[in-house]
Amino acid sequence: RVYRVARIAKLVKANQGLKALLLTLVKSLPSLFNVGSLLALLFFIFAVMGMNLYGDAIQDGANLRRYNNFETFGTSMITLFRCLTGENWPLIMYQLASPENYKNPDANNADSAPAFFLIFAIMGNFMMLNLFIAVILENFSE
Repeated sequence: RVYRVARIAKLVKANQGLKALLLTLVKSLPSLFNVGSLLALLFFIFAVMGMNLYGDAIQDGANLRRYNNFETFGTSMITLFRCLTGENWPLIMYQLASPENYKNPDANNADSAPAFFLIFAIMGNFMMLNLFIAVILENFSE
């Protein structure tokens, strides 16, 4: 196994383009940490908002399940990560947008579900992805 790692190091030394890419990645790690911290803050804010807005939604087993709901902070983070990766987040949004899927159908936040998920998707996917790419390209140009 050590030999395999040594082969990679030998390959990096021999290829100048690969060496430049690796050095760019190493130089951009502090900036990527800042962007990652911003993403963690975004997750924290939306997880707390999701718990307050959708914590009383009924888990029917179809879209809201044991590890895919907003009842606790941990499951909220898991659900938001799942939404950020694009795994059927519209189905979760549609279920939370329906008033009959709550324990109290008269007092719920079903109207806010589309705005919540669309804002999270736009901020999470597009802005953060662009920030990561911008940091790497900025360090690559130097």
